[in-house]
Amino acid sequence: MSKTLFSKTVIALATAAFAATASVGTIAYAQEKKTTTPPKATASKTPSACKGLAEAACKDKSTECTWVSASKGKDGKDKKAYCRAKPKAKSK
Repeated sequence: MSKTLFSKTVIALATAAFAATASVGTIAYAQEKKTTTPPKATASKTPSACKGLAEAACKDKSTECTWVSASKGKDGKDKKAYCRAKPKAKSK
């Protein structure tokens, strides 16, 4: 009976050691720092001179800005009116 008990004890200890090793390895892997690519450097854009202007102010700057009226989107949601910059001429 002592051989059977000894065998079961050895098997139980081996199983426990394997489980502990596997879980520690998994935890260590999960805690590794993930390497991420750094964000791309973008040219710093100056904010639009037209952004946030009221309708009257937008129309005063008609050479630079245009007023976009409120409308309904295809999904049925209302879109607010806003001022936007006119497209710049492409350089050749």
